[in-house]
Amino acid sequence: MALSLKKRSVVALILMGIGTMVLYIINPSDTPLIPCYFYRITGLQCAGCGMTRAGHHFLHGNFETAWNFNPLIFVTVPVIAYYGMRSLLAQWYGIRLPTMRLPIWAYIALSLAILGFTIVRNIEAIHNFLYFF
Repeated sequence: MALSLKKRSVVALILMGIGTMVLYIINPSDTPLIPCYFYRITGLQCAGCGMTRAGHHFLHGNFETAWNFNPLIFVTVPVIAYYGMRSLLAQWYGIRLPTMRLPIWAYIALSLAILGFTIVRNIEAIHNFLYFF
């Protein structure tokens, strides 16, 4: 039996609420919640490394600590919140909010910025890796 869109959105909201409560209660610095396999394999931090710890501190209002773990949290949270609200308003009330349509060059620039962020945050690790050989 398939669930209606409204019921699926309620289930999604409940699951997101539970996930947010778990992230608020459990400090990922003490108890890792989501392992980064890229880091485990390469020893390098990906663009998402530290995002769970940043989310924990973001929820507690420790914005400077959140920034230190991963500054992308300040882009990710508003985008996820906007698209979540956009989806709920469309499904429940028929209100259509505009999509964030960007030109192709903006997506390329964003991808390059994330790649650059990943490289910059790993400069010391890359130097140590190259020095090893």
